Amino acid sequence: MSCPFNEEQLSQLKAFVEICKAQPQILQHPKLSFFRDYLVTLGVILPDVSQESKEFAASGDNANADVKAEVSTEEESEPESDLELDMEGVISDTSEANQDMGDDSKEVTDEDRDLSDQKRSEAMQAFSEQKYDEAIALYTEAIKLNSQSALLFAKRGQVFLKQNKLHACIKDCTKALELNCDSAAAYKFRGRAYSLLGKFEEASHDLCESLKIDYDDQANEWFSLVKPNAEKLRQHKLSIQRKKEEKEHREKLRRARKAQEARAKAAQEQAQSQSQSQAGFRPGGPPGMGSFDSADFYKLLSDPEIFAALKIYTFLLTNEKPLCLICLKTITVQKEYNVKRHYDSEHKAKFASLAGDLRKNKINALKSAVKKQQNVFKVQAQNNESSVRASLRVAEILAKSGRPFTDSELVKQCVLAMAEEVCPDQKQKFENLCLSARTCTRRTEDLGNNLFQQLLEKGKQFEWFSLALDESEDVSDTAQLLIFVRGIDKNFNVCEELLQLCSLKDTTTGQDLFCNLEQAMASMKLPWGKLVSVTTDGGKNMSGQNKGLIGRIKSKIEDIGCDIPLFFHCIVHQEALCCKVLAWKEIMDIVISTVNYIRKNGLTHRQFQQFLSELKADHGDVLYYSEVRWLSRGAVLKRFFDLRKEINIFMKEKGKLVPELTDPQWLTELGFLTDLTHELNTLNVRLQGKNKLISDMHTDVKAFQIKIKLFIKHIDESKFDHFPNCKKAAEEAGINLHLKIDKIKDILIQIQNQFSHRFSDFEKVSSKLKIFANPFLCDIEDVPSNLQMNVIDLQCNDTLKNSFYEINDLVKFYSSLPSDFDELKRFAQQLITVFGSTYLCEQTFSILNYRKNKYASRLTDEHLKAILRISTTNLKTDIQKIASQIQPQTSH
Repeated sequence: MSCPFNEEQLSQLKAFVEICKAQPQILQHPKLSFFRDYLVTLGVILPDVSQESKEFAASGDNANADVKAEVSTEEESEPESDLELDMEGVISDTSEANQDMGDDSKEVTDEDRDLSDQKRSEAMQAFSEQKYDEAIALYTEAIKLNSQSALLFAKRGQVFLKQNKLHACIKDCTKALELNCDSAAAYKFRGRAYSLLGKFEEASHDLCESLKIDYDDQANEWFSLVKPNAEKLRQHKLSIQRKKEEKEHREKLRRARKAQEARAKAAQEQAQSQSQSQAGFRPGGPPGMGSFDSADFYKLLSDPEIFAALKIYTFLLTNEKPLCLICLKTITVQKEYNVKRHYDSEHKAKFASLAGDLRKNKINALKSAVKKQQNVFKVQAQNNESSVRASLRVAEILAKSGRPFTDSELVKQCVLAMAEEVCPDQKQKFENLCLSARTCTRRTEDLGNNLFQQLLEKGKQFEWFSLALDESEDVSDTAQLLIFVRGIDKNFNVCEELLQLCSLKDTTTGQDLFCNLEQAMASMKLPWGKLVSVTTDGGKNMSGQNKGLIGRIKSKIEDIGCDIPLFFHCIVHQEALCCKVLAWKEIMDIVISTVNYIRKNGLTHRQFQQFLSELKADHGDVLYYSEVRWLSRGAVLKRFFDLRKEINIFMKEKGKLVPELTDPQWLTELGFLTDLTHELNTLNVRLQGKNKLISDMHTDVKAFQIKIKLFIKHIDESKFDHFPNCKKAAEEAGINLHLKIDKIKDILIQIQNQFSHRFSDFEKVSSKLKIFANPFLCDIEDVPSNLQMNVIDLQCNDTLKNSFYEINDLVKFYSSLPSDFDELKRFAQQLITVFGSTYLCEQTFSILNYRKNKYASRLTDEHLKAILRISTTNLKTDIQKIASQIQPQTSH
């Protein structure tokens, strides 16, 4: 019979027999148990196990020891201890929740809503007087009238909570959340009811949701009471789940171990049957074996560190996973058994013959090859990431300049053209840039999201904040609501950013605007209690005191028990409305009709421009008048007055006589109107701009009101020093103006009255603004009591007084005050956040109309929001962070 073993296997077998002869205790090694059992079946009597061999056997197979310890641990595991909870304050409620929930199918009319609001006010009064049964009855009547109001159910739930009717409270609050999933009050009261019933996990969830929607000190206090018990319950459930998983894992290991033992036993039996068929082994050393040290083989079997060294030599740890240096495969489960099994099954037959320096050299060569390959991928990854950064910067530039996404493809063509001329050897790098329109769109979204995340982080630090809102329609007739926020942190860092762009597809009532505002504040987790002021335009849906946005904000603030914020009508809008009294129809009609005649016909317009060029006039053309543009009237009048003589000559040549152009009284009134609109335009420009403090804007308005008083006085005295154009026209005509001043004086008085009426809301806070603008000049009797001590200390401190005038910056001055002036600093923080106007909204609408035009009317709301956020932000986009989160793609 032929031998089933090759020469190498026979050599190893003979060497093993020689070792067994020299050191028979090696047969006691656990890994040789199969051979020992085989010898026993043949009737071989093995030598007694010495103390040394016992220690050897005991230190052998760590895996078996681990399994035994694991089984022992499982058998000796103690039963779970009882969970101890703090049940103080927990009560039992045996009452039934059978309150009237209203009729959901009923159509609620405006009359029903008004009656329901009246009942709600009566119920709130009864609740404040602790007449809980009466309050419940009134709330129930209100619910019958308007069963679609989540607030009514939440408020009635609050009364039930006071009466410890916890199940009724939970039922009402659950209904409120069905109607409005963002009702902080419903979550708050239901969470408290759950906590009193001992349902701590449900209570923790509800109170946490309430705090997320709208922070409240009482809700936070209740949450802190239930949080320890809820955490204990959570940890208890996790412990049970963990033990269950560990038990399943041990069972899985046990089954795997049994299967492995069965396979090993089958292999043993197969090897035994093959060995029995052989005639025997011939003693002697095999050819080519060389000098084989039995001590080394003994060490290989007995010392587990040798097997660990085997893993180090053939595997490299990369990305926290073992990487085989030979086949470059990774091992998922980081266990020595898995690594060794991979080596034995895949590479041992080929690499087992390598030993000593030869093996080390081979391993080092494999390591070098792997690292070289990794470096190639690393360089490529760096190139790809720089391509992503480049595409992000291009998208940011296009968004800020108001260019369409498709312009990114044009940018790439320009870059490639420049690369061909400047650095043709580097052109391939630019060709790999992905600047398609779709890529530019995604990059713009990424930039917008990054800016919003930065705003979220800053919002967490706000001590106080204010809002500015305005609404307008875009080219697709979609109503767009812009919401800007200005917040300040404890270090007086001011953040003025676009909070949200809300696209209203349907109605734009006060309720619609309020819902969108509430969602915007919830998305940024801004608490209503920190709101200082709200500035809007003069629309009824915005400024309505009952059903408008302002009225609904007041109701919201009253419901949660916070201080009512300040409400302002945009100061720039107010100034523009004051100018409406300057209609002066007999002047403006002539100016507009003359300008329209010159410009409406192309030939006439060109001839007029050529005429002015030949005369070398101060201006090359007249301007169209646009009533919706605030500064248009002043610019048109100024240009018309300067060219009045040239216009008169041109109109005569055209046979279109304008007799008013030769009327001294009319020209004098034109000059006066030109001068007055110039003053109003100057004020308007001063009121515009970003990061304007309301105190500075109020100062500009007060200064103009004083100027108007001076103008009236000078008109009575026939002085026209502040009306240069009017004076010039009068001097040219040579007429006596004091006889024609009644109409001029009447116009000035009307403007004076308009300013006094329209800026009355700012006058209500003028005393606070005076203290804020210069606390060293205010009368201490006019200072609120909570600020008097701080203001007295400040006025008596010469160092701080000198600092105030040297710094000349209110924000920096108040931020530099020591902690002794906390009340004054808090007062200043609130006024710093106030928006005096909606200028930011108006400016952003200009960007919106430019970007979403008739050629790009299908621009989505999300993309438009990202573009506006990038165009208006004062923050810096974190391009490096965005690029690291994007999978690079090369251009095809």
